[in-house]
Amino acid sequence: MNPTDPRAPGDPSDEGFFDPAWLGAAGDALAQRCLGEDRSQLLLYAPRAVDTAAHDTLPVLGLWCRSHREDLATRWTDLAALVAVRLDDGAAYAGRVFVWKQSRPSPRDTTLDPGEGFAADAFSCDLRARLAGLPWEGGVWAVTALVGAYASPVAHTSLAGSPPARMRRPAPPVGDGPFPTYLRTAASPPVPAEVGVLLDVARVMVLAPGVHCVLGASFRLPASYAVTTPAGTTVHDLPCAFAAPVTLVATRDDALEPFAVTVVAPCFDATPGATEITGCFTVDLFAFDGFDARPGAVRLWAFAGSLVQGPWAMQLVDEDELAPR
Repeated sequence: MNPTDPRAPGDPSDEGFFDPAWLGAAGDALAQRCLGEDRSQLLLYAPRAVDTAAHDTLPVLGLWCRSHREDLATRWTDLAALVAVRLDDGAAYAGRVFVWKQSRPSPRDTTLDPGEGFAADAFSCDLRARLAGLPWEGGVWAVTALVGAYASPVAHTSLAGSPPARMRRPAPPVGDGPFPTYLRTAASPPVPAEVGVLLDVARVMVLAPGVHCVLGASFRLPASYAVTTPAGTTVHDLPCAFAAPVTLVATRDDALEPFAVTVVAPCFDATPGATEITGCFTVDLFAFDGFDARPGAVRLWAFAGSLVQGPWAMQLVDEDELAPR
């Protein structure tokens, strides 16, 4: 299941990821190359294979090139995040690139004229240290960097060892309330005509007691992204032999930590030998522990296997802000 990870001429090879001097030199070379391209871009690289017996870290190397105006708007080191999805079973982890003592991003003076041009910075970190709980066992990981509305191309890395079982139960479990549901609802967007994930969520969400933040999702994915379910699994009283893990990630400019939750959605129509799987789910984002429901702008991303889609923008507004004055 280790996908190809093509790299452009001049991109870092696997030779020195575990050598800090090599990482520094490779980052400097990337920065110089990207500055010459005069465009904003976010890049990420990881070793294609890691011997877990010989190493206890998983270094990644990234590059963020942005315009001076983008640089003035936000402090990118406050916002840089990493998301890793294990292709074997859809397990996902998210965390920030840099660890700071403060709990909120630093304020910026946006009244200055930044002028034209671009700035570029390389960064490196140990993915295992940044993503708490990342299993140090066999498996293939798809890793993505996020900064604001930018997502890097996916970097793949394979950890030596036996991969995990491709079996998971649908989750969250269906309860007595309306959410989650894995049947089509009025909130469900159409199933994409091509491989992808579509989300439908309110652009403006008014925060009020008892309100639900309803997110509908539909997907069409390669059958290789499917996991099996335990024998005899039923959801909504329907037999379910296959499911698709889809991870929702929420980022905001006024929060340092990304929020991530994986929905393991039943694929009721999936059959052995199929090339694609489809399905849908509707959830209440506010029902998930850890979702930041403060007023402010939220970016929502969808991750499934090596697929990254988004962001979808949502503004959370306190109902008091809408009251007549």
